[in-house]
Amino acid sequence: MVVGVHDPSLYQYGFMIGAIANIIGLVSYLVVKDRYLYSQDGNPLGVIPISKVIKREHGNDMNKKLSKIEIDRIKASIIVLVVVIILCSAIEQINTSMLILEMNYVDNTIPFINYTLSPQMYISINPLFVVLLSPIFIKIFSILGNRDKEPSSIGKISIGLFGIVLSYIILLIPAYFSTGKINMLWIVVFNFTLVIAELFISPIALSLISKLAPVKHASLMIGTFYAATAVSAMLAGIFASAFPEKPGVVNYLFNFIPIPDLASFTWIFIIISGVIFIFWILFSNRIKKLMHGVE
Repeated sequence: MVVGVHDPSLYQYGFMIGAIANIIGLVSYLVVKDRYLYSQDGNPLGVIPISKVIKREHGNDMNKKLSKIEIDRIKASIIVLVVVIILCSAIEQINTSMLILEMNYVDNTIPFINYTLSPQMYISINPLFVVLLSPIFIKIFSILGNRDKEPSSIGKISIGLFGIVLSYIILLIPAYFSTGKINMLWIVVFNFTLVIAELFISPIALSLISKLAPVKHASLMIGTFYAATAVSAMLAGIFASAFPEKPGVVNYLFNFIPIPDLASFTWIFIIISGVIFIFWILFSNRIKKLMHGVE
C-alpha cells in the first residue's frame, strides 16, 4: 500500500528526521570547528564580526556614496534576481506539482521486482543527483578554467536556462504520447536534466550577486537573493495550484487561464523559461556592460 503524500501521519516522521539531522550537524560543528574553521593566517573564523573586518579593510570607502559602476552592478543584480525568482519557481515544482503528478499520473512500479515507489521517494532523486553531479561540474570548470575556456557567469546561466526549457520539453513528450500512466523513467530523466539546470543557475547566481554587490551592501544583497528565492517559492505555489490533480480535472492559473491537462501545465514553464532564455541571450552584452568586468 502506498501512503498518500498528504497523509498527516507522515508529518511527525519528517519533523523527527529534521531534528536528528540538526543534532548531527550541531555535533559535527562542535567536533571540527577548532580544527578546520581558521583563515589562512591561522586566526579563528567568526570571532571578529564580518562588518568590523570589512570596515577595517576598506576604511573610509564604507562612507562614500555609491559610484556609477556600483549602481550599474546593482542594476545587473536586480536583473539576475528577477531571473532567479521566475526560474526557481520552475525548479520548485519538484516539491509541489510534481508530487501530485507522481501520485496520479505515473506508473510507480519498478519492473521485474514489482516494487511500488511512494511519490515521496522521487524527492530524494534530486539531492542524489546534486551530490553526484556537483563534484563532476567542479572538476570540469576547474579544467576549463586552467585552459582559459571556462564560461562566464552569464554563459553558465544561459546554459541553465536552456536546461530548464529542455527538462520540461522532456516531460512534455510523455504528456502527449503516453496512453496510460507515464513510465517512471521519464520522471528520472526530467529530474536529472532539471538538476543540471539548477547547478548552472542557483549557485552561479548567488556567487554573481556576491561579486556584484558593493562592499558596504554585500550582506544586504545576499539577503535579497534569499528573499528572491522565498518569492520564487510563493510563485511556485501559485503555479502548482493550477496543476490538474487528476486526468479530466480542469484548474485555472490566475483564476482565468484554463489548465486542462499535464501538457498544458508543462507548456507554462516551456514558454516562460524560453522567453527568459531568449531575453537573456539578446541582452547578455548589455548585462555584461552593467557588470563592468565582473565575471
